[in-house]
Amino acid sequence: MKFVKLDDKGWLVKQGYSKKILLNEDNIKSKGNVVQIIKNKAHTEIKPHYHKHMIEIYHILKGNAVVFCGDKKVRAQPGDTLLCEPKEVHGLINDTNKDFQFVVFKINAKDFDGPVLVTGAGGCIGSWAISLLVDTGIPVFALDLKKDTRRPKLLMSDSELALVKWLVGDISDPNTILNAIELSSATSIIHLAALQVPFCKADPIAGAQVNVVGTINVFEAARKHKIKRLSYASSIAAHGVFDPKTLPTLYGAYKFCNEQTARVYMQDWQVPSVGMRPGVVYGIGRDQGMTSKTTVAILAAAAGKPYTIPFTGPVSWLHAGEVASAFIKAVSQPRNEAVVFDINGVSATVEQSLNILKKVSPNANITAKGAPLPFPMDLSDEPLRTFLGDYGQMPLEEGIAHTHTVFGSLLEKKLISADNLD
Repeated sequence: MKFVKLDDKGWLVKQGYSKKILLNEDNIKSKGNVVQIIKNKAHTEIKPHYHKHMIEIYHILKGNAVVFCGDKKVRAQPGDTLLCEPKEVHGLINDTNKDFQFVVFKINAKDFDGPVLVTGAGGCIGSWAISLLVDTGIPVFALDLKKDTRRPKLLMSDSELALVKWLVGDISDPNTILNAIELSSATSIIHLAALQVPFCKADPIAGAQVNVVGTINVFEAARKHKIKRLSYASSIAAHGVFDPKTLPTLYGAYKFCNEQTARVYMQDWQVPSVGMRPGVVYGIGRDQGMTSKTTVAILAAAAGKPYTIPFTGPVSWLHAGEVASAFIKAVSQPRNEAVVFDINGVSATVEQSLNILKKVSPNANITAKGAPLPFPMDLSDEPLRTFLGDYGQMPLEEGIAHTHTVFGSLLEKKLISADNLD
């Protein structure tokens, strides 16, 4: 018998709700099936969404809320049971003054034909990617230089993290990615492993070995294993190669090289891929790189500490969950071409974002000074959305508020620190 005691441990704060996995697929001994409990606080909602192949069964425990699924809408109460079929848009609105709590049975949560291998899984976007994959019951293997779960633990419970199989290795070694695919039987690759701008500048050779040679190793492994589902991270910094208004960097040059590598691998060996150039990513787990300071500012506000963002002007606010979802969507089906897109999120000035943060945290002492970032900040996401379809979108007000709330919870639990905000 498996006995699960419901307590205050293991709850994860998500967008508009909290959740806790009660039984995972290993407990149930059935791939893709999960039982979890969801709690919506008073006057919150779960945004409309759908699952391609997942059936969800809700059994209401406490409170009442308006639940909609497809073209039906009901006020669900304790004892009620609802079923949502695959592709039915569903969500809920708790318009009461009490918490709404229910159990969810996720059945056949399998959108992929095999496991997904995520390189750079210990980074910010990688952590969000493995969290989202686990959340939907998709088998995931994490590959990184070492098993570093500091960031994933900010997003996932121990029981969720236990579902991720970790592999360790250096992608600049061609055998690392080849062995990872053989061990995992992966049919999809999300390639995020890279050294960022300051690290490439400090050690150009190491930067090229990881960012250029490492990416070639990923494409070569995809060629040998005939993988048709491959997405990879380029960068907004790649514009520095062909746009005179964008600051040229070694990091950007390496990323542009990745795009050309992808193009040639499709031309010569029919290895398809989807590349994306993320803008300024923010959210839980974003703690490195020259553009991470917007996230640091939200952390400082949550901790009640003063902080100055070292740049002003326009910023492309791209939530980490949104871009991770796009990378997953890109490998949700086989591709037959090599394409690359900008992914920008919401364009807003630092000053506008500080006004939003002030509404969330009225006592925050956050300022900004310095020159604007030397990268394009108003690039359209529409070409990517046209190509991929819907992968979700995080409004800036909600993204900042949610990040602030989660930081507050993590600080209270002493899972993160705001002692060093440099």
